[in-house]
Amino acid sequence: MKIGILKLSHLGDIIHTLPLAYVIKNFSRFFETYWIIDERYLKNFENLKFIDKFIPFSFKRKAFLKSLKSLRALNLDLILDLQGLYKTAILSFFSNSCKRVGFELKDLKEKYLFFLYHKRLKAKGVHIIEKNLSFASYLGINQFDLKDYTLKDLAFDSNNLVRNLLKNLNFEKYGIFHPFSSSEDKNFPIEPVKNVFKVLKERKISPILTYGPGEEKKAKNLANYLKIELAPLLSINEMAYLIEKSLFFISPDTGFYHLSDAFRIPTIGYFKWHPPERNGNFFSKGLNFYKSEVKEKEILRFLEENCFSS
Repeated sequence: MKIGILKLSHLGDIIHTLPLAYVIKNFSRFFETYWIIDERYLKNFENLKFIDKFIPFSFKRKAFLKSLKSLRALNLDLILDLQGLYKTAILSFFSNSCKRVGFELKDLKEKYLFFLYHKRLKAKGVHIIEKNLSFASYLGINQFDLKDYTLKDLAFDSNNLVRNLLKNLNFEKYGIFHPFSSSEDKNFPIEPVKNVFKVLKERKISPILTYGPGEEKKAKNLANYLKIELAPLLSINEMAYLIEKSLFFISPDTGFYHLSDAFRIPTIGYFKWHPPERNGNFFSKGLNFYKSEVKEKEILRFLEENCFSS
């Protein structure tokens, strides 16, 4: 059975959907999994062994018809649309798949093309990973074993950027502070962690500040202010390599927060839009602040219990 998983982007959304693909692939050797993904993310994820093939898709004018033709040529038996957008509903409709399955109306991000699905599933659970796993029930999968689920195949450092960074650290142990997000009001508050990083250095643990494209200048200024290590700009796979060996990850609700959770790294999160019950840690131990003051004492207590003894 050829099963298409339709989740084009973004990083956090993709990571929240990968457990579903893992569960499907491990349930039966007769299930072939094909992931339709935005072409920009293909190189980051194509090494995952529990996906049979990633199908790059482009909505650019010249590439769209070619992408659609490639998708239709797969002759999928089933397509699962976990994005829930107008464009993915339409894409599933034209995919040439025998069956199209999406969320029911209340769980769709954009609601008015829900009639294009053959089947609309009621999402179960609170966390977005649980909701995504609801799609497995359509295939008769009602029990999930995720204890061996791993994204270790994402972690590689082809250009030695991470290895060179780690060689120059003051201490062998380190944790990651990834303070910026897509919106200023979602950024992790700075002052509550300033003293935390002093304590970490006393414990011979190096805090490392990471950031995304376009954030280099403010990241450099912030690293100087906090007197902590600054990483170079890293790709998704280089960040995975850095995260895999870290003691903790401190971040707002970002894709890399969810990546660190998938690696089962203790996470400290700051949430302004979605509650942590929905978007917070699922696999790892976590401390989350939701629309509330970030408290230094709680962070230190969490690190003491989960990281300092490591």
